[in-house]
Amino acid sequence: MKKGGEQMEGVRLAALFSLGCSEVAFRFDYFKTLTNFLMFPSRQDLINAQKILENLPVLYPYLQAIAICNDLNPFDKKVVEAYFVGNELLERVSFQRICGIIQQILEKRKVEKGQILEILNNLPSNIKPHHNFHVLYLFPKISKERISMNLLELCRVAWARVIGRGQRQLEVEYIPLRKEKGRIRLEKEAIRITIGYAQEIFPRIEIGDIIALHWGKPCMVLSQTQVQLLERYTKEALNCAKIEGER
Repeated sequence: MKKGGEQMEGVRLAALFSLGCSEVAFRFDYFKTLTNFLMFPSRQDLINAQKILENLPVLYPYLQAIAICNDLNPFDKKVVEAYFVGNELLERVSFQRICGIIQQILEKRKVEKGQILEILNNLPSNIKPHHNFHVLYLFPKISKERISMNLLELCRVAWARVIGRGQRQLEVEYIPLRKEKGRIRLEKEAIRITIGYAQEIFPRIEIGDIIALHWGKPCMVLSQTQVQLLERYTKEALNCAKIEGER
């Protein structure tokens, strides 16, 4: 596939993962532009969607860092996949660069300098530029309000097996988060939930597929290797939060 095709696919994947996030959900113009691109991917719609994604204050700094460390475009499909799902590109991003990303994000959020220094000085050495590290480890530290388990559940990227499919909805099984003695863990047993499914926007999904789930929306069909990587990085993020809680 040519580089232009990789970028188109990367922007599409980033748009699918971003549709439900708060920065887009509360901006109708953002939501409409991304939806138009996903349904009618013209060259102009691609440009418009990319501009919006570049303005998302958390997503784009991570994509930039992963891309720079791997000599790729921030919207290369492999870069977007690295951030939301996980792949080998994450392992080439240095700890120092991750510190720089986090500092940039926190400064834009106008977090107090003292708190920024405290967060940076206590970052786990194995932290990765992955969405679930940001959600499960960093997000609770910088939010001005108490974070509910429901919000963390919606915001993290989860893996789910499709067990039923209707015209506008999917029934899936997935392993939710739970809080136990102040720590966030994965449940031992999967639960069944029903989610909305717009076939004109989201990828073709069949019963038995394992999908990436973000803000209650299916974003991509995962290979077995991708499931293993997403699970690995999610557990590493939870372990980072666990260690921090023991300090």
